Amino acid sequence: MTMEQLLYMVSFIAKCLLPVLGVVLLVYIILFVKELIITLKEVTKTLSTVDEQVKKLDAPLKTAEDLSHTVDQLHEGAKQTCKKVVDNTKESVSNIRSFVNENKGSWKEAIHLKMEGLKNRVKEDPSNESES
Repeated sequence: MTMEQLLYMVSFIAKCLLPVLGVVLLVYIILFVKELIITLKEVTKTLSTVDEQVKKLDAPLKTAEDLSHTVDQLHEGAKQTCKKVVDNTKESVSNIRSFVNENKGSWKEAIHLKMEGLKNRVKEDPSNESES
């Protein structure tokens, strides 16, 4: 067998097989596109379902967001209240300290006078009479 005969035989086989292989490849491409279309339809349905579920979650998420903001506001208010309590306590302690320092010699007598004054104010206060 010569080289010419070999090339002629390969050419003849190729001419016979190429159209068959082309048809087989075309059938596989058609099946692939068909499966791709089916898959895309399923993906579209899935995305539609996910979209509906996400829309259902909008209201609870909005509620959670509002609740979070409310908790933040409560926390900030509590912080400010605690700061005011501490500041008032410091001021009261400072006032007591200055009162004690001013009346070092007679602090017992000064406290007694203050307590008597408070008792007299309580007795004179008309709002306390309605409570009794």
